Amino acid sequence: GVPILSEETGLLGNDDQGYMWIIDPLDGTANYYKNLSDLSCVSIALWDKTGPVLGVVNRFAASEVYYGLVGYGSFMNEESIRPSDVVRTNNAVMATGFPVLRDYSTDSLLTYIKKVQFFKKTRMLGAAALMSTFVASGKIDAYFEDEIMLWDVAAGAAIVEAAGGIAEVKILEHNKCICRCF
Repeated sequence: GVPILSEETGLLGNDDQGYMWIIDPLDGTANYYKNLSDLSCVSIALWDKTGPVLGVVNRFAASEVYYGLVGYGSFMNEESIRPSDVVRTNNAVMATGFPVLRDYSTDSLLTYIKKVQFFKKTRMLGAAALMSTFVASGKIDAYFEDEIMLWDVAAGAAIVEAAGGIAEVKILEHNKCICRCF
């Protein structure tokens, strides 16, 4: 009886209930297709009306399973994980991406550059769920992405919050969102 939002099917069920499963059967599809499967994963999240409750991200090629329950902690396999303690952007490594449905106009890209240009390094890994879990585990200090789909970031956001980090997900129209994790 719990609705499911998935990349392949959209919404199944009634989304005005208290909870919703959000599933991405293969985040990093282009990576997988190009034989970069270590940068691909399966992600599953449970959300309520206020945001993430739990998340699971299976980085299958690396035998890593990240999981977290908000209020209880996050883990990679059976080891507890925490975000980094880097707080200054000029010392931080951030991850980002340019999703397919993003606005690529010059003005949009210039605005985006102004948001990220102060970070020490920027990485584009091609799998939003993985970039979020890397924030949760301290491998990357921040992850920002505009106009990304909710199923790409839902599980990672739950894992970041459960690990003690901050995950801000602003849902736009048609399941697009803005995601900030640190």
